[in-house]
Amino acid sequence: MSRVSATGAVREPAPNLEAADDLDAQVLIATGRQRHGESFPTAGAPDPAPEDASRRERMAHALRTEQGRTDYARRKAIVEPAFGQMKTRQNAGQLRLRGLAGAQGEWLLHTICHNLRKLRVATAAGLAPA
Repeated sequence: MSRVSATGAVREPAPNLEAADDLDAQVLIATGRQRHGESFPTAGAPDPAPEDASRRERMAHALRTEQGRTDYARRKAIVEPAFGQMKTRQNAGQLRLRGLAGAQGEWLLHTICHNLRKLRVATAAGLAPA
């Protein structure tokens, strides 16, 4: 099972990479930014990564493999549309409440509304039980 982080690129020190080592799943975290129109070699990376590679280099290697590129590209269809839909349909581009508890509560409300909207549409289309 692969897990994809869409929270941004790895920074040094990289606690998210250290935490990823403890998981049983393959975790893919961006190691840098790719500019619009920029592409990396499509031949893929040779397996396996060098043994003396750092965590960041191992993650970059995993993202360059064919499977890594495919798994990481799926985030565009799985994660990112939900954020875009919440931003445009629920005006959730910016949180209005202060503090961690306020922000978490507001975000929870946005996600509940998003899921209820999806459930309503699926039910109307006959895809979910009424």
